[in-house]
Amino acid sequence: MSATPTTLDLGPVPVSMTTLGQSISLTNCGTSSITVSSATITGMDADAFAIVMNPASASIDPAASATWLIVMNASSPGQKQATFEVDYDGGSQMVPLTGEPFMTGGDGSGSGSNVTEKSSYYACNAGGAAALWPLALAFGVLVVRRRRHVE
Repeated sequence: MSATPTTLDLGPVPVSMTTLGQSISLTNCGTSSITVSSATITGMDADAFAIVMNPASASIDPAASATWLIVMNASSPGQKQATFEVDYDGGSQMVPLTGEPFMTGGDGSGSGSNVTEKSSYYACNAGGAAALWPLALAFGVLVVRRRRHVE
């Protein structure tokens, strides 16, 4: 198995805001199909990250890939780190995850101690990251369709 990318940095984002989804693909470099038994996010800051899309099948044929979509939505500022881990028959593959949520100030400078009212209202009333996965999925589909239309 080979992971692409080997590490995933979801970048800076305001606290309680969800990043755009970024994909992690695992390619079966072997000569026989493998079966994925689980895909999880582990580590001290695992709750700041979420898998919002899984591959359609748990089986990966030789020379084929499976792709997961990952987002970050943290409730506190500062560097966040976790690990995306996929277990499959024959082993496991790990991809380090990082991101840096920051507090936004009323002046838009990115500094200060208050999250904007709009973002905190949405996070509190819409369920936070767990409720945003449909939006991330829809955005991903839109991007793919636009790329196909442009090509």
